[in-house]
Amino acid sequence: MSDDLRWLVVWWVLQDGYFVTAADKTGVDRHTVSGIWHRFQTTGEVSTAPSPERRLLTLGDRTILRSLVEWFPNDYLDELVARLAFATKKRPISRSTMCRELQRLKLTLKVITKESPHANYDDQLNFVHTMSGYNLRQVVWFDETGTNIDTTHRRRGRAPQGERCLCPHLSPKGPNFSTIGKNSSP
Repeated sequence: MSDDLRWLVVWWVLQDGYFVTAADKTGVDRHTVSGIWHRFQTTGEVSTAPSPERRLLTLGDRTILRSLVEWFPNDYLDELVARLAFATKKRPISRSTMCRELQRLKLTLKVITKESPHANYDDQLNFVHTMSGYNLRQVVWFDETGTNIDTTHRRRGRAPQGERCLCPHLSPKGPNFSTIGKNSSP
């Protein structure tokens, strides 16, 4: 709607005092007349505020986004927007822009695959090698049990199309509780 028509709406409301008359004379909906009048009373202007320019991602931003998804595959869109804004020191993009960019980069949402137990093989060998230098009487063994009341465990993450989504560090949200038992003699 042009500003001339908006000013005409204001003129009719000033002349008659009724939104219905201004709507009939100008052919504008009554709700629109009400909005124009409210804007005129609060700001003294009739034109809408200019919308901020849309921020598009540069090639460098896309590279940073790709590495952010690699490091944090199970982040939600809001978290990726905040991380990208922090990493680039630029104004945040909208969630819809983030969603489109992820689609363009072919970073699809899929179920997170747990790493295989063989991934810890080097750690197991290192432990056996370290423990072989001790006598069994030098080692105190105790049992520790723990639980996590994590009810918001994220099951989905993003990865390049055609690849599995492996999440090296999951993001549990619940607190951890550990218990250590001890035997004592009187």
